[in-house]
Amino acid sequence: PDPADAPDAGPDPYAACGRAALLLHSAPSALSTRPGDASKRASHLRRAADAFTRVLKAHPKCAAAAAGLAAAMAEAGSIEPARDVLLAVHEAASAAGGALEAPDAAVNLAHAHLAEGRPGAAVRLYEAASRAPPGPGGSGSDPADRAAGLAVILGRALYEDGKFADARRALAAGLRARPSDDLLRFNLGVVLETGGVRALRHPRPPGDPAAL
Repeated sequence: PDPADAPDAGPDPYAACGRAALLLHSAPSALSTRPGDASKRASHLRRAADAFTRVLKAHPKCAAAAAGLAAAMAEAGSIEPARDVLLAVHEAASAAGGALEAPDAAVNLAHAHLAEGRPGAAVRLYEAASRAPPGPGGSGSDPADRAAGLAVILGRALYEDGKFADARRALAAGLRARPSDDLLRFNLGVVLETGGVRALRHPRPPGDPAAL
């Protein structure tokens, strides 16, 4: 039997969360067209959510379980309920003043805001996460990796919010941290192209030497 299908969370909630996370991260991609992958993905996400729920029932204050449950819900398409769970985790972590370890709560909540079409709210959380020192257990132990990863998602949120100059600065900062990152370089090119096209199309007063 799968260890994540154990009837209870056991004495160690983090070990149980680890088993549930394995289920979550081994789910086939939503874009996969292989026969059987859609049902396999649904099964993995359901079992992961059930496993995280069992941990929460035994350990109601386990932030890792709450964040894991929210991730499973979001992957299954339940963005609004996932956002509500992540908001509760983020508020609890903020109120605890560092006593509660939930290093990725703000980032995951920002993902949910972005998925729901609220890039401005996402930007504020991504920027706060960029300024905060990485806590124990956060994703990406290498500071350069963390900076580059946050720059990618911050740049995307700023782009979707129509703030192209800010998106360019965020992506350029990420490239300074990780110069070999092709995704950052590509996204920066997209932002520069979009910003340039918008600038060319912007009406200019007669006699403006920059007008075409």
